[in-house]
Amino acid sequence: AAGGLRLCGDAEVAGETLELTPLRKAVGLCGAAWWRDKVRIVDGFETEFVFTCTRPADALGADGLAFVLHADPRGASALGGAGLQLGFAGLANCLAVMFVTNPSYAGPVPRAAAGAADEDDGLEDETPAELCVLEGARDVFRVPLAWSGRECVDPYMGARFKAPSFAARRAQRLRARRAANPELHANAAATTSASYARKRSSLHNTVSLQSGGAAKPNSPRADCTIARTTLTYTQLDDGAPKRVRIILERSRFERSTGGARAEGMMRLMVYVSDLNDSNQLHTAVINMEINLAELFPHLKDGSMFAGFTASTGRLFESHAISRWTYHEGRPH
Repeated sequence: AAGGLRLCGDAEVAGETLELTPLRKAVGLCGAAWWRDKVRIVDGFETEFVFTCTRPADALGADGLAFVLHADPRGASALGGAGLQLGFAGLANCLAVMFVTNPSYAGPVPRAAAGAADEDDGLEDETPAELCVLEGARDVFRVPLAWSGRECVDPYMGARFKAPSFAARRAQRLRARRAANPELHANAAATTSASYARKRSSLHNTVSLQSGGAAKPNSPRADCTIARTTLTYTQLDDGAPKRVRIILERSRFERSTGGARAEGMMRLMVYVSDLNDSNQLHTAVINMEINLAELFPHLKDGSMFAGFTASTGRLFESHAISRWTYHEGRPH
């Protein structure tokens, strides 16, 4: 029931639907909704919900949503940042199952400035900028061409990196493509900005488990990623309802052996499907053991706040929850 939820930021309830980032509010939104009372997680749980991500017509949307458990001091008022921070970045003692449709920084990719060597690279561009991949962490950044070779700071993550020389890079890419297939290059149809951006973004259409444990606040960054998978059988932002089932249960290892070594070991399973395709729920997209005692050693009474967060950045879309059930596990 909507009356049991505490809404934060841009979230609102319309009828029977929880809208975390209402489409009419456009860009730069951040919303959260928490169940008013803490839920017990140390005995496990099973939760199921239906969400729908709706993009503007004929446009690329962003960023995504998350199912979140947390014991942040702000309680049911906790809210993180917008963009790819997905509303949970910065929350302490936090565990999030993150559904990224498309990162805001991977939006339309622009053509080189006038006079650059990129005569026709098959891209449909809008403003002078380029997508850059930070080596090692595989983070993607959209950097204006005017900052070529300069030290940059990513506004979403705070990561620092040096932008490459764009003119040289694009010229090298153009030469390589022409050498590989001159005829194909001459006759190729332009690739849309949206499809190019999605090819470049390793986070597009992904599900991941994120936590900084008790040591640091949670975030969507790679250093908080416990598991990640890319969905190939469905698109999270196609406007169709998606059904999600998340199960946390005591691991078989703990049940069979007991002892301090196994204490806190849990198995977490995440299932994602189109609403009317129950066959997709037979296989978990994430299936792994986690140790709650190690992640959250100081968790009081074994309980956390449970709810949803979502955000948009330079690009936007609606993230709506239309059904949610939560069942606590039995104490052992």
